[in-house]
Amino acid sequence: ADWIKRVARELDDLLYSQHIFNQFIRSFEPFRTNGGFELPHGGHIARWMLNNYKTSVVMAVRRLADKGSRNDKPQSLARLLQQLMDHAHLLTRQYFSEMNEHIDKQFAHTGAAGSDFDDLTGKKDLDCFQPSMICDDLTDISMACDQIKTLADKRFAHMDKNAKKALADSLTFPELDMAIDTIKKIVKRYHHLLTARTYSEPTCLLDDDIYNDFMRIWRLGNEHDYVE
Repeated sequence: ADWIKRVARELDDLLYSQHIFNQFIRSFEPFRTNGGFELPHGGHIARWMLNNYKTSVVMAVRRLADKGSRNDKPQSLARLLQQLMDHAHLLTRQYFSEMNEHIDKQFAHTGAAGSDFDDLTGKKDLDCFQPSMICDDLTDISMACDQIKTLADKRFAHMDKNAKKALADSLTFPELDMAIDTIKKIVKRYHHLLTARTYSEPTCLLDDDIYNDFMRIWRLGNEHDYVE
């Protein structure tokens, strides 16, 4: 349970970064031109934010999708799933129900734990979580994250001086969003399975609205900066 909670905290940070970045991108809309955005002020800051967001997301995805090796055993999401696949026979309906009863006896008596387990497995009345389900989730991680992880391993991780530019040129924001969405979907499933509690996204995603702060930066001056 501690392992998935640690992974969930990393996801919290990733979702918060994405939340701020989405407001950052939305603040460009009033300045859209053909092929880019023409900001009244702060284009150099915008480019710096774009590159730093990509770099931070790439490195976070790399950590979470890292399967490790014989000598390197990170406590990542992917490696957790590998461990669970080897011990899937322990992830039983009975164990899940007992966890729920230990946490909340009143909830356990409603029979909702069994229904939740059905939702987690995607099938009704399975006695335990199937290794094939975990394998499918590992495949989803690979499909969404391997290109990002490979780029991070080859370039940024070795501190190549052109790494940031390479990241900016090689990855699209939809690719980063797909990786984040895939990680979130899988973390939610295994957080519920291993803790008997649903994963809750950070409350700051509802509270922190800094769109107007970005708009103030872009409107400070008179010069025009072009941002692709």
